[in-house]
Amino acid sequence: MSRIHEALKKAELERAASQGGATEVHDANANPSPEYAPQATPGMAASTGPSFGAAYSFDALLARCPQGLWHPDQKTMLFFNGDEQAYGTEEFRTLRSRLYQIREKQGLRKLLISSSLPKEGKSFVAANLAQVIVRQQGRRVLLIDADLRGPQLHNNFGTTSTPGLAEYLRGENDEFGVMQRGPMENLFFIPSGKAMTNPGELVANGRLKFLLSRVEPLLTGSSLIRRRLSQFPTPRCWPTIATAF
Repeated sequence: MSRIHEALKKAELERAASQGGATEVHDANANPSPEYAPQATPGMAASTGPSFGAAYSFDALLARCPQGLWHPDQKTMLFFNGDEQAYGTEEFRTLRSRLYQIREKQGLRKLLISSSLPKEGKSFVAANLAQVIVRQQGRRVLLIDADLRGPQLHNNFGTTSTPGLAEYLRGENDEFGVMQRGPMENLFFIPSGKAMTNPGELVANGRLKFLLSRVEPLLTGSSLIRRRLSQFPTPRCWPTIATAF
């Protein structure tokens, strides 16, 4: 097919030259844009919304994402209370070490925390794993609550749920507008946003993939943990995400 395309293109150029004029030839295989552009969906805001394409640095992220006031649940958020020997903390340190061992053998930048049933501890595991990772120097974590039906992580951290991932996917906010950071250094959080009953089309519009490609370079040497990705066929199979070790 490529030879036929080249022959047609050459014939068109020769015909234009014989007529003494210039003709613009469009290559159907050419990429119209060097940067991935998310597809628009009926629920997405118009083009007058925030810009999503501008490059930025980690310093810019800190400047645009000021530290907020969180009220973590002291019973479930194990590393916010200052007790290094609290029940369960050593298990999360062991899990962190196992993940680092896996990373030495294969690339590991993102984690998806999921299960087949609700209330099995996805939020608990994702949140505490994020905390134990950032306690090591130079580690950064972005935790994303991708449960767009029944969000919970914002309650664990004692913060607001909006704006969040849902608003980003609709094009209403850029990543700066939905990302939060609290009292624990290098721990960033994107809540789920406003809960919805049918998030499938919104998740499939490509903007989530674009978000991860944008933030991953800033988290080099870190992790991104995502909880509950609402694109599964059953509402009882929701995950969580984390990026970059």
